[in-house]
Amino acid sequence: MPKDFIWRGAEAKKIAYEAALQALKDGAEAILTASHSEVPHDTGTLQRSGMVSIGRLPDPGAAHSAASKDAAEANKTKKARKRVKQDKNMERLAASMGG
Repeated sequence: MPKDFIWRGAEAKKIAYEAALQALKDGAEAILTASHSEVPHDTGTLQRSGMVSIGRLPDPGAAHSAASKDAAEANKTKKARKRVKQDKNMERLAASMGG
C-alpha cells in the first residue's frame, strides 16, 4: 500500500449505513404511498395511520390521536351531509305536494 493511503473504514461504514437507512425509508414511503389507493377512504382513519420512521418506533399515541380526531371530524361531516340530503328531500316532497 502507498505510504499516503489513509484507511477511512469508520467513515465508509457510516456513509453506507446512512445510505441503507435512506433506501429503506424511501422504499417504505413508496409502499405507504401505493397503499393509499388500496385502503378504504370513508373516514380516512386507516389511510392516515400509516407512518415511516428511522431509528425509532413511531409514537402510536400520536398516530391514534390524529386518526381519532380525523375520524370524529369525518363523522361530523358525514352527518351534516345526511342532514342536508334529508332537508332537500323534505323540500322536494313539500313542493310535490303543492307546498
